[in-house]
Amino acid sequence: MLMLAFLLQALQAAPIGCQTPIGIPCSTIRYETRQWVVGGLTRLAYFTSSSTAATRSDGSRVSIDASEAYGMLRDSRKTGVTFMYMASGDRVIRIDHERRTISYRQPIIWHDRPYRRSKHGDATCATGILHQGTDFKLAGDGVIAGIPTKKWDRGDGLFWYEESYLAPSLDCAVLKHYVVRRNRLLIPTFITSMEVVSVRLGEPDAGLFDIPVNYQEVKDPMEDRLREFVARNKGLR
Repeated sequence: MLMLAFLLQALQAAPIGCQTPIGIPCSTIRYETRQWVVGGLTRLAYFTSSSTAATRSDGSRVSIDASEAYGMLRDSRKTGVTFMYMASGDRVIRIDHERRTISYRQPIIWHDRPYRRSKHGDATCATGILHQGTDFKLAGDGVIAGIPTKKWDRGDGLFWYEESYLAPSLDCAVLKHYVVRRNRLLIPTFITSMEVVSVRLGEPDAGLFDIPVNYQEVKDPMEDRLREFVARNKGLR
């Protein structure tokens, strides 16, 4: 009993690792996503993207996306967009690297600011999976990029299937996601596969939050639609 009391006291005195004001661990997570869409011999598309999501201790976060789409009858198309929330100044920043434009605005919708994906102490991500749907079932455990995860899945197992691996230690961040849909002949017509390739805990590299100085400042192309959406749904809450 004396040894147990000592261990509990040591754990309580142990310093808490880097985390945001709402208790989300600081991290830098890199993803790879691939998607196939089949709609006949002339409608075949392939999409691939690499993204980085970083969260730092003051609550600022950044999502950096670089994607490339390929089509059967068209040339490939590359895009690159960075979305950022800066806790200092409470503002949302959108950077379009293809058009070399940048926009600034105040938060409009609830998820513009940092939020928790799960409740404190959710060891199975039962609350975290609700962001994807209410019909998922807990299907086991897994380890993705060295991080323990909980597997959740749904589907009929024939015409469609979906699975997600969520990490309880990272506020139930999705570290792997797979979706497949099949037609009446059971031929896959839509496949999406996303998986984390690396997870680094701790304060992110400051360079991820660098803002270009030579980009043209424009209005956020999503601002008006976001305001309309919030106004239209205000009475539903």
